[in-house]
Amino acid sequence: MTDLIASVLDVLYQQSIWAGILFPAVLLFAYVFRQAYPGILMAVWLLIPLRLIAPTDLAFEYSLAEWLSKLPLQEVAAAPVADGMANHAVGHHSYGEYAVDSKLGAFEYILFALWLSGSVFCLGRFLNARRQLRGFIKDAEWVRSGDDYEMLEQARAAFGCRRNIKLVISRSSNSAFTVGTVSPIICLPGKLWNELSRSDQQAILYHEVAHVKACDDLLLYGLNLIRCVFFFHPAMCYAQAQISQQRERLTDITVIESGKIKPRQYAKALLNYIEKSTLKRFENVAPGVGGQYLLMKIRIEAMMNNRFKQLLWQKVSALLLMAFMISIVLPMETLAKAELLDNEAAGIQFNKPMENIRISSSFGMRKHPISGKDKFHKGIDLPAALGSKVFAVAGGRVVKVKCKNLNKPNYVFIDHGQGMVSRYFQIDEVRVRENDWVKPGQHIAEIGGPHMGTGPHLHFELYKDDEAVDPLVYLKK
Repeated sequence: MTDLIASVLDVLYQQSIWAGILFPAVLLFAYVFRQAYPGILMAVWLLIPLRLIAPTDLAFEYSLAEWLSKLPLQEVAAAPVADGMANHAVGHHSYGEYAVDSKLGAFEYILFALWLSGSVFCLGRFLNARRQLRGFIKDAEWVRSGDDYEMLEQARAAFGCRRNIKLVISRSSNSAFTVGTVSPIICLPGKLWNELSRSDQQAILYHEVAHVKACDDLLLYGLNLIRCVFFFHPAMCYAQAQISQQRERLTDITVIESGKIKPRQYAKALLNYIEKSTLKRFENVAPGVGGQYLLMKIRIEAMMNNRFKQLLWQKVSALLLMAFMISIVLPMETLAKAELLDNEAAGIQFNKPMENIRISSSFGMRKHPISGKDKFHKGIDLPAALGSKVFAVAGGRVVKVKCKNLNKPNYVFIDHGQGMVSRYFQIDEVRVRENDWVKPGQHIAEIGGPHMGTGPHLHFELYKDDEAVDPLVYLKK
C-alpha cells in the first residue's frame, strides 16, 4: 500500500510540474494568436490535459526535451523531476553506503488523503450533474414526427451526421443540451422552446446537432474526468474553460457554414435564447447552447465581422500543429530515460565498458595485490592505458559520482533498473553528473587516477538487488 501511495503521489507531482512548465508557453501562444482560427487555439489548449495524462516516459528523438537535455541548463530545469522519476521508475535501492529511504512520512499520507478526498468529491459532483441531466431526459417527451423532427433531419443532412439522434422535449429542463456520443440525445426545454420563434428554434437545434457532429459530449466527459484527478491544478481549470470557449466558437462556425442560417439571424437567436435560459451551472457538464457574457460577446463580434470562413488550409494547419505539439512539445523525457524504462519492461542488454577487454583480476576470492591477504573481489579489473575511454554498459541514471580526488579512486554508479547497478572505479575525466541519464555505450569517463601500484585499469562492479554479482555472466549476454 505504501508503494502504491508513493507511486500515485510521484506521478501527480511529475505531471503537475510538467503541465505547469508547459502552461506559460501555451498561454503566450494563445494570446499572440488570439485572432486565429478557433481550431488552432483549441489544439494548443488541449496540450495541457494531454500532458497531464501522457506517460511520464514519453520521449522522441526530435522533441524539445531531448534538445534541452543537451544544454547545460538541463540540470537546473530537470533535476527535481528526474529525482522523482528515478524513484518511480527504478525503485528504491541501496547503492552500497548510499541508501534511498522508501518510507513515507505523515505529510505524504495526509497529502494523499486530501487528494483522494478532493478527487472523489469532484467525481461525485460531476456524476451527480450528469444524473440530473438524465433525469430531465427521463421526464421528457420523445419527438418522432412533426415540424421539430423534420427540422432535426434537415440539420443532420446539412452537417452530414449519420448517427441517429433522439430528440426529446423536457417539461423540467430550462435549457437545451446534448448527451451521448454513439446514441446522442438532444433535450429541448419545453416551456422555453414554445416561446421562441421558428427561426430561433432552427438556430438552436442546428447548434445542438453541430455539437453531436463534433462528438463534443465525449470531449467534455474526458476533460471532466481529467479535472477530477487534477482538480488542484490551476492550469487544468483554465485550459478546460478555454477549450470550452473554442468549442463553442467552432460550433458557431459549423452552423454558419451550413448555409441554412445567416450570421445575424443566428446571433439574434443566441441572444434571445441566452436571456431566457437559466441552466448555466450545467454548462461545462454537457454540450449545449453554452457560453455567457464575455464569451458570447466574442462570438457575436465574430459573427458580425463575418470571421466564419473555415477554409481547408485552416483545418489542415490545426491538425499539423496538434501533431507537431504532441511529438515535439508534449514529450517531457529524454531518450535516455525511455531507455531505462525499456530495460524495466524487456530486460537489460549489457555492453562492454571498454573497447578492448582483458581481465587481470576476476570476480571472487583472491589475494589482495597490496596486502597479500585473501579478500573477496567484488568486480573485475580491466587493464588499459591511461586516458582509455570508459562507456556505460547500459542506459540508466547516474546515482553517485566522485571525481577530482587524488587520494582516493574516483567512481561513477549507474542505476539501470530491475535492481541492476553498475560501478566504475579507478577513473578520471568524469563526463557525467549525478541525476544525469545516460544511453548505452555513452562515454562517461577515462582511465586515470591512483591505482595503488597495480597499473592503470578499470575496476568494474555489477550489483543485482544490492548484491555484487560476476559481471562476466551479464556481459556475455
